This record gives sequence, C-alpha cells and structure tokens, in this order.
Amino acid sequence: PPIVMRQPDRKPTGPRDDNRPAATSAISRITIATFAAALLAFASSVQADEKLARARQCFACHKLEGRLVGPSYRDVAARYREDPAAVTRLAAKIRTGGAGAWGTLAMAPNPAVTEADALALARWVLAQK
Repeated sequence: PPIVMRQPDRKPTGPRDDNRPAATSAISRITIATFAAALLAFASSVQADEKLARARQCFACHKLEGRLVGPSYRDVAARYREDPAAVTRLAAKIRTGGAGAWGTLAMAPNPAVTEADALALARWVLAQK
C-alpha cells in the first residue's frame, strides 16, 4: 500500500477529515448516545416515581414544599441527605408506617405498596432538593 503523508499546515475540511480513526468517532457517538439515553431514563424515572407517589396517594399527606399532614418531600430529603441507610429506612417507613420522627401524628402503614415501589418512592423523595 502507498504511504500517505499528512500535510501539517492543512486544515481539516469536514467532520471526518481530522485524522482521527473511524473507531474514535464511533466511540464518541456511542458515548454521547449512551449518556443521552441514561439522562432520558433518569428523567422518565423521576416522572414515573412522582406518578407512583400520586397513584399511591402519598400527596394526600405530603407536598413537594411545605408541610401538609406530614413533612414535605424536600424536608425529608434534607434531613436524610447524609444518611447512607436512608433509602432502606424510608422504604420501610413507607410500608410499615412510623411515628415520632416529625411530630406526634403517625404515618399510616401502606402494606399494599410493594417493596420495589417503596424503594423507588424513597429514592424519589431523597432526590428532591
């Protein structure tokens, strides 16, 4: 095969004329596509978990900001932000109820909420800022 020399003063004229191998461009496109897909999945997960909270009637007692019957989701997230066990602790409280952490009024148990849904709800609550 003939040896092709690149001229050092020549400027690239197009997206593939920058002397990068085709694999590098393909990897960049795959990386961008993967990041975009992950971002969309996260965004739809956040929306889905809010829908789950509405479907499970969580908004009857809680709001994003400000106290209703129970604390706001943002207050809960702020209180447990540094707690590494918060997701499992909150998921358990969602299913079994609780009392005393936010005042005298007890949170009713929600046994119909599955463990997976309780974990998803807990992650969503802790993601509120």
